[in-house]
Amino acid sequence: MDDADSLAQAVDLFHSWQLDDAFTLLGELVSSPLRLAAMPPLARATTQRLYAEVARETGRLDLALPIAQPLAHHCFTVWGPRHPVTLRATVTYATILHDLGRIERAEVLYRMVLNGGGQRRRHTARAVLLARAHLALIAADRGDAPRAIEALTQSLARFRHEFGAFDPHTVRITRQLIDLQIRSGDPASARRLLSSAHVDAMDDLGARHIVTRLLSQDLIELDAEGPVEEVEVDDDAPRLTGPRKMAVWRRRPVRTSAYVAGAAAVTALAVAVGSVLTRPEPPKPPVIVTEAQPTVTAPGPPEAVKIVATTKEIAVTWVDPSQGSATPVVTIVIDGQQSSQSLAPGTHRFTQRGYPKKITFCVTVSLLWPTADGSHPAPQQCTHAD
Repeated sequence: MDDADSLAQAVDLFHSWQLDDAFTLLGELVSSPLRLAAMPPLARATTQRLYAEVARETGRLDLALPIAQPLAHHCFTVWGPRHPVTLRATVTYATILHDLGRIERAEVLYRMVLNGGGQRRRHTARAVLLARAHLALIAADRGDAPRAIEALTQSLARFRHEFGAFDPHTVRITRQLIDLQIRSGDPASARRLLSSAHVDAMDDLGARHIVTRLLSQDLIELDAEGPVEEVEVDDDAPRLTGPRKMAVWRRRPVRTSAYVAGAAAVTALAVAVGSVLTRPEPPKPPVIVTEAQPTVTAPGPPEAVKIVATTKEIAVTWVDPSQGSATPVVTIVIDGQQSSQSLAPGTHRFTQRGYPKKITFCVTVSLLWPTADGSHPAPQQCTHAD
């Protein structure tokens, strides 16, 4: 079997939930500089990205990060910020940073993916949907649970439609939404979604499949959280379908258990959101041999920053010394409250609705690479509407 066949097999193993086997196979590829060098550039990048992704899914963040960080920089430099390979590498790197608690950095990368991915491009859909789902999780962590649940529900529906109910990313988002519903005080909705997912897994995958066993364990833990009562689930509730099929509406009643409504507090579901699977005896990871990577530094600051402010509009312009290679980030501070907006690479202008004349605000424009640990901001400028 040649390396192209090995990569194709690893992709199939990932989507069929044989993650440890995929990790071992990909580890054999990325640990051999000669085999990597013989691959076409796009195949090599895909191999490294998938290895980092599988390492993350199986809880091996220490192995995922050293591959994902330089890969994202390489893809950005070689293929640009809008190429599908760059977007997948960037969102993979961002999710690893997210799991490691580097939330602000991950958020910038997610927004870079949204800026570069477009709205209706099939080959960038997974990266864009992953970025949106994780931005919803960040919103939840910051206290905006209603908006987060709405956004995550929309992302889950799109994932089911595009990739099937039992795609690893779909299952992860399903469990994250369930966890968020419980933490937000809506265990009944969480129980209905989890029960529906479990029934579909039993029907389509069988009781011994890893997804079915995963959801079964979630049900056990959910039922252990408190008293339950029998309720009827709406016959028209949306249900999950088999792999790579669209979500459909099935008219079949399902009896499930749900938490008694009105509980004063709800304990979070005992699910490790940062890792879909918990495996008692993972295989030993291969020794990773990588070529020396150049030090990644942030570009210089934007130049000639100008602000024109009226009560109707604020317009900020600048000159980009990176010639469109870096991502501009505009930060506005009012009374200590900060908001940031990342823009598409090559952007030289930012506008938003103006403020009243008596309001003083400060603007900072920064430029950053997808993998630089810092950015070079222009000096902050403070002004008010004329």
